Amino acid sequence: MPAQNRPDATSKLIQLLTPYHVPQLEMDRWGPGRDGGYVVPVQLLRKTTLLVTGGVCDDVQFEEVMARENPGVRIGLFDHTITKIPSHTPATAVWHKMGLGSADGCIPLESAVTLCGGDDTERLVVKLDIENAEWDVIENTPADFWRRVDVFIIEIHGLGDSEKYAEYNRILDKLNQHLLLVHVHGNNFSRPIRLKSEGVEIPVTMEATYINRSLIPEGMFPKAWRSSGPTKHDRKNNETLPDIRLNYWMVFMEPFTRQWVRAVTMLYPWRLKKNIGLNWTLLGRRFGRSN
Repeated sequence: MPAQNRPDATSKLIQLLTPYHVPQLEMDRWGPGRDGGYVVPVQLLRKTTLLVTGGVCDDVQFEEVMARENPGVRIGLFDHTITKIPSHTPATAVWHKMGLGSADGCIPLESAVTLCGGDDTERLVVKLDIENAEWDVIENTPADFWRRVDVFIIEIHGLGDSEKYAEYNRILDKLNQHLLLVHVHGNNFSRPIRLKSEGVEIPVTMEATYINRSLIPEGMFPKAWRSSGPTKHDRKNNETLPDIRLNYWMVFMEPFTRQWVRAVTMLYPWRLKKNIGLNWTLLGRRFGRSN
Protein backbone atom coordinates (compact mmCIF):
# COMPACT_ATOMS: atom_id res chain seq x y z
CA MET A 1 0.00 0.00 0.00
CA PRO A 2 1.50 3.39 -0.97
CA ALA A 3 2.62 5.39 2.06
CA GLN A 4 0.35 8.32 1.25
CA ASN A 5 -2.74 6.08 1.28
CA ARG A 6 -2.05 4.35 4.60
CA PRO A 7 -4.74 4.71 7.27
CA ASP A 8 -2.22 6.37 9.58
CA ALA A 9 -1.87 9.27 7.09
CA THR A 10 -5.64 9.71 7.18
CA SER A 11 -5.71 9.57 10.99
CA LYS A 12 -2.94 12.15 11.16
CA LEU A 13 -4.86 14.48 8.85
CA ILE A 14 -7.97 14.18 11.02
CA GLN A 15 -5.91 15.01 14.10
CA LEU A 16 -4.40 18.07 12.41
CA LEU A 17 -7.84 19.26 11.31
CA THR A 18 -9.52 18.75 14.70
CA PRO A 19 -10.95 22.05 15.97
CA TYR A 20 -10.46 23.14 19.59
CA HIS A 21 -12.61 25.19 21.91
CA VAL A 22 -10.70 27.88 23.83
CA PRO A 23 -12.55 29.13 26.94
CA GLN A 24 -13.51 32.82 26.86
CA LEU A 25 -12.61 33.16 23.16
CA GLU A 26 -15.49 35.11 21.58
CA MET A 27 -16.24 33.90 18.07
CA ASP A 28 -18.51 35.61 15.53
CA ARG A 29 -19.03 35.67 11.78
CA TRP A 30 -17.57 38.53 9.74
CA GLY A 31 -18.31 39.03 6.06
CA PRO A 32 -21.24 37.97 3.89
CA GLY A 33 -23.79 35.40 5.03
CA ARG A 34 -22.64 33.05 2.26
CA ASP A 35 -19.36 32.16 0.58
CA GLY A 36 -16.68 34.66 1.66
CA GLY A 37 -17.67 35.02 5.32
CA TYR A 38 -15.64 33.51 8.16
CA VAL A 39 -16.11 32.75 11.84
CA VAL A 40 -13.30 34.53 13.69
CA PRO A 41 -12.08 35.51 17.18
CA VAL A 42 -13.40 39.06 17.32
CA GLN A 43 -11.34 40.32 20.28
CA LEU A 44 -8.10 39.43 18.50
CA LEU A 45 -9.15 40.97 15.18
CA ARG A 46 -10.06 44.24 16.87
CA LYS A 47 -6.43 44.46 18.06
CA THR A 48 -4.96 43.72 14.62
CA THR A 49 -2.58 46.27 13.11
CA LEU A 50 -2.11 44.56 9.71
CA LEU A 51 -4.33 42.26 7.65
CA VAL A 52 -2.83 40.57 4.59
CA THR A 53 -5.46 39.06 2.29
CA GLY A 54 -4.61 36.64 -0.49
CA GLY A 55 -7.45 36.29 -3.01
CA VAL A 56 -9.88 39.14 -3.64
CA CYS A 57 -11.96 38.45 -6.76
CA ASP A 58 -15.06 40.70 -6.44
CA ASP A 59 -15.72 40.45 -2.70
CA VAL A 60 -14.05 42.32 0.16
CA GLN A 61 -16.99 42.34 2.56
CA PHE A 62 -14.85 40.67 5.22
CA GLU A 63 -12.32 43.48 4.91
CA GLU A 64 -15.17 46.00 5.12
CA VAL A 65 -16.17 44.59 8.50
CA MET A 66 -12.55 44.54 9.63
CA ALA A 67 -12.10 48.22 8.75
CA ARG A 68 -15.32 49.15 10.51
CA GLU A 69 -14.57 47.17 13.68
CA ASN A 70 -10.90 48.16 13.73
CA PRO A 71 -10.50 51.61 12.10
CA GLY A 72 -6.74 51.73 12.61
CA VAL A 73 -5.95 48.49 10.77
CA ARG A 74 -3.89 48.52 7.56
CA ILE A 75 -5.07 46.09 4.88
CA GLY A 76 -3.01 44.65 2.04
CA LEU A 77 -4.94 42.96 -0.78
CA PHE A 78 -3.09 40.55 -3.09
CA ASP A 79 -4.68 39.22 -6.28
CA HIS A 80 -3.08 39.07 -9.72
CA THR A 81 -6.19 37.69 -11.43
CA ILE A 82 -8.31 40.87 -11.31
CA THR A 83 -8.08 44.15 -13.21
CA LYS A 84 -9.57 46.38 -10.52
CA ILE A 85 -10.69 46.16 -6.92
CA PRO A 86 -14.38 46.07 -5.90
CA SER A 87 -16.11 49.40 -5.40
CA HIS A 88 -16.81 48.57 -1.75
CA THR A 89 -13.10 48.23 -0.88
CA PRO A 90 -12.36 50.15 2.36
CA ALA A 91 -10.14 53.22 2.12
CA THR A 92 -7.53 51.66 4.41
CA ALA A 93 -6.92 48.81 1.94
CA VAL A 94 -4.16 48.81 -0.67
CA TRP A 95 -4.36 46.45 -3.65
CA HIS A 96 -1.22 44.86 -5.06
CA LYS A 97 -1.64 43.25 -8.48
CA MET A 98 0.27 40.14 -7.52
CA GLY A 99 -0.67 36.84 -5.99
CA LEU A 100 0.81 34.87 -3.14
CA GLY A 101 2.99 31.83 -3.76
CA SER A 102 5.74 30.79 -6.14
CA ALA A 103 3.84 30.85 -9.45
CA ASP A 104 4.30 33.55 -12.08
CA GLY A 105 2.95 36.88 -10.89
CA CYS A 106 3.15 35.83 -7.24
CA ILE A 107 5.39 36.67 -4.28
CA PRO A 108 6.10 34.84 -1.01
CA LEU A 109 3.89 35.58 1.98
CA GLU A 110 6.82 37.05 3.91
CA SER A 111 7.50 39.48 1.06
CA ALA A 112 3.85 40.50 0.99
CA VAL A 113 3.96 41.37 4.70
CA THR A 114 7.14 43.39 4.15
CA LEU A 115 5.57 45.17 1.16
CA CYS A 116 2.72 46.23 3.47
CA GLY A 117 5.24 47.71 5.90
CA GLY A 118 4.91 44.85 8.34
CA ASP A 119 7.58 43.86 10.84
CA ASP A 120 7.96 41.70 13.95
CA THR A 121 5.96 44.18 16.04
CA GLU A 122 2.74 43.83 14.01
CA ARG A 123 -0.42 42.23 15.33
CA LEU A 124 -0.69 40.29 12.09
CA VAL A 125 -3.69 38.51 10.57
CA VAL A 126 -3.39 36.50 7.35
CA LYS A 127 -6.44 35.50 5.28
CA LEU A 128 -6.11 33.19 2.27
CA ASP A 129 -8.63 32.01 -0.31
CA ILE A 130 -6.35 31.26 -3.24
CA GLU A 131 -7.80 28.11 -4.81
CA ASN A 132 -5.29 25.37 -3.87
CA ALA A 133 -2.23 27.66 -3.90
CA GLU A 134 -2.42 27.78 -0.09
CA TRP A 135 -0.42 24.55 0.12
CA ASP A 136 2.43 26.12 -1.83
CA VAL A 137 2.30 29.29 0.28
CA ILE A 138 2.42 27.44 3.61
CA GLU A 139 5.09 25.00 2.46
CA ASN A 140 7.38 27.79 1.23
CA THR A 141 6.85 30.04 4.26
CA PRO A 142 9.41 29.40 7.04
CA ALA A 143 7.87 27.68 10.05
CA ASP A 144 9.13 30.43 12.33
CA PHE A 145 7.07 33.01 10.41
CA TRP A 146 3.85 31.65 11.89
CA ARG A 147 4.85 32.72 15.40
CA ARG A 148 4.25 36.30 14.15
CA VAL A 149 0.66 35.58 13.09
CA ASP A 150 -2.10 36.24 15.64
CA VAL A 151 -4.92 34.86 13.48
CA PHE A 152 -4.80 32.78 10.31
CA ILE A 153 -8.01 32.46 8.26
CA ILE A 154 -7.91 30.08 5.33
CA GLU A 155 -10.04 28.17 2.87
CA ILE A 156 -8.39 24.78 2.47
CA HIS A 157 -8.84 23.04 -0.88
CA GLY A 158 -8.02 19.62 -2.27
CA LEU A 159 -8.99 17.43 0.69
CA GLY A 160 -10.64 15.01 -1.71
CA ASP A 161 -7.21 13.91 -3.00
CA SER A 162 -6.21 11.20 -0.52
CA GLU A 163 -2.92 10.56 -2.33
CA LYS A 164 -1.70 13.94 -1.06
CA TYR A 165 -2.53 13.37 2.60
CA ALA A 166 1.08 12.71 3.59
CA GLU A 167 2.08 15.99 1.92
CA TYR A 168 -0.81 17.84 3.56
CA ASN A 169 0.18 16.46 6.95
CA ARG A 170 3.73 17.71 6.56
CA ILE A 171 2.51 21.18 5.58
CA LEU A 172 -0.15 21.43 8.30
CA ASP A 173 2.42 20.35 10.88
CA LYS A 174 4.23 23.64 10.21
CA LEU A 175 1.14 25.57 11.24
CA ASN A 176 0.58 23.36 14.25
CA GLN A 177 3.89 24.44 15.79
CA HIS A 178 2.59 27.93 16.54
CA LEU A 179 -1.13 27.94 15.68
CA LEU A 180 -4.22 26.21 17.09
CA LEU A 181 -7.27 25.40 14.96
CA VAL A 182 -10.36 26.95 16.61
CA HIS A 183 -13.03 26.77 13.91
CA VAL A 184 -13.89 24.66 10.86
CA HIS A 185 -16.77 24.76 8.40
CA GLY A 186 -17.35 22.71 5.27
CA ASN A 187 -17.88 24.48 1.96
CA ASN A 188 -20.99 22.83 0.53
CA PHE A 189 -20.27 23.72 -3.09
CA SER A 190 -18.64 20.27 -3.16
CA ARG A 191 -19.93 17.06 -1.61
CA PRO A 192 -17.84 15.62 1.23
CA ILE A 193 -15.84 12.44 0.73
CA ARG A 194 -15.92 9.35 2.92
CA LEU A 195 -12.67 8.16 4.47
CA LYS A 196 -13.10 4.40 4.42
CA SER A 197 -10.25 3.69 6.82
CA GLU A 198 -11.86 5.87 9.52
CA GLY A 199 -15.51 5.59 8.56
CA VAL A 200 -16.11 9.35 8.58
CA GLU A 201 -16.68 12.11 6.04
CA ILE A 202 -14.66 15.28 5.51
CA PRO A 203 -15.39 18.21 3.19
CA VAL A 204 -13.37 18.60 0.02
CA THR A 205 -13.08 22.32 0.78
CA MET A 206 -12.96 23.63 4.34
CA GLU A 207 -12.95 27.06 5.97
CA ALA A 208 -10.55 27.11 8.92
CA THR A 209 -9.57 29.67 11.55
CA TYR A 210 -6.39 29.43 13.64
CA ILE A 211 -5.09 31.51 16.53
CA ASN A 212 -1.56 31.83 17.84
CA ARG A 213 -0.98 29.44 20.74
CA SER A 214 0.81 32.18 22.67
CA LEU A 215 -2.48 34.13 22.87
CA ILE A 216 -4.30 31.43 24.83
CA PRO A 217 -4.70 32.80 28.37
CA GLU A 218 -2.64 31.09 31.04
CA GLY A 219 -4.66 28.45 32.80
CA MET A 220 -7.03 28.00 29.85
CA PHE A 221 -6.84 24.53 28.38
CA PRO A 222 -8.32 24.06 24.89
CA LYS A 223 -10.33 20.90 24.29
CA ALA A 224 -11.37 19.28 21.04
CA TRP A 225 -14.89 20.21 19.97
CA ARG A 226 -17.43 18.02 21.73
CA SER A 227 -20.21 18.91 19.32
CA SER A 228 -20.54 18.61 15.58
CA GLY A 229 -20.60 21.40 13.03
CA PRO A 230 -21.95 23.57 11.55
CA THR A 231 -22.12 25.92 14.52
CA LYS A 232 -24.73 28.62 15.10
CA HIS A 233 -22.38 31.18 13.52
CA ASP A 234 -21.91 29.30 10.25
CA ARG A 235 -23.78 29.99 7.03
CA LYS A 236 -24.07 27.88 3.90
CA ASN A 237 -21.63 28.78 1.13
CA ASN A 238 -24.17 27.56 -1.41
CA GLU A 239 -27.60 28.68 -0.20
CA THR A 240 -29.44 26.14 -2.39
CA LEU A 241 -27.90 23.03 -0.78
CA PRO A 242 -27.89 21.62 2.77
CA ASP A 243 -24.86 22.49 4.86
CA ILE A 244 -22.23 19.85 5.58
CA ARG A 245 -22.35 18.18 8.97
CA LEU A 246 -18.87 17.84 10.44
CA ASN A 247 -17.96 15.36 13.16
CA TYR A 248 -14.93 13.55 11.75
CA TRP A 249 -12.82 14.25 14.86
CA MET A 250 -15.27 12.20 16.99
CA VAL A 251 -13.72 9.04 15.60
CA PHE A 252 -11.06 9.41 18.31
CA MET A 253 -13.59 9.63 21.16
CA GLU A 254 -14.67 6.61 23.19
CA PRO A 255 -17.80 5.00 21.65
CA PHE A 256 -20.10 5.92 24.55
CA THR A 257 -18.82 9.51 24.62
CA ARG A 258 -19.19 9.77 20.85
CA GLN A 259 -22.85 8.70 20.91
CA TRP A 260 -23.64 10.94 23.88
CA VAL A 261 -22.08 13.98 22.21
CA ARG A 262 -23.99 13.35 18.98
CA ALA A 263 -27.29 13.04 20.86
CA VAL A 264 -26.75 16.22 22.88
CA THR A 265 -25.63 18.12 19.79
CA MET A 266 -28.82 17.24 17.93
CA LEU A 267 -30.88 18.62 20.84
CA TYR A 268 -29.28 22.07 20.92
CA PRO A 269 -32.27 24.47 20.54
CA TRP A 270 -30.86 26.25 17.48
CA ARG A 271 -29.78 22.97 15.87
CA LEU A 272 -33.09 21.21 16.60
CA LYS A 273 -34.90 24.01 14.78
CA LYS A 274 -32.41 23.77 11.92
CA ASN A 275 -32.82 19.99 11.65
CA ILE A 276 -36.62 20.24 11.57
CA GLY A 277 -36.37 22.81 8.78
CA LEU A 278 -33.90 20.69 6.84
CA ASN A 279 -36.02 17.52 7.14
CA TRP A 280 -39.12 19.41 5.99
CA THR A 281 -37.21 20.75 2.98
CA LEU A 282 -35.95 17.29 2.03
CA LEU A 283 -39.45 15.79 2.38
CA GLY A 284 -40.81 18.60 0.22
CA ARG A 285 -38.29 17.85 -2.48
CA ARG A 286 -39.06 14.13 -2.34
CA PHE A 287 -42.81 14.51 -2.65
CA GLY A 288 -42.83 17.50 -4.96
CA ARG A 289 -43.69 20.19 -2.43
CA SER A 290 -41.84 23.55 -2.43
CA ASN A 291 -40.19 24.86 0.71
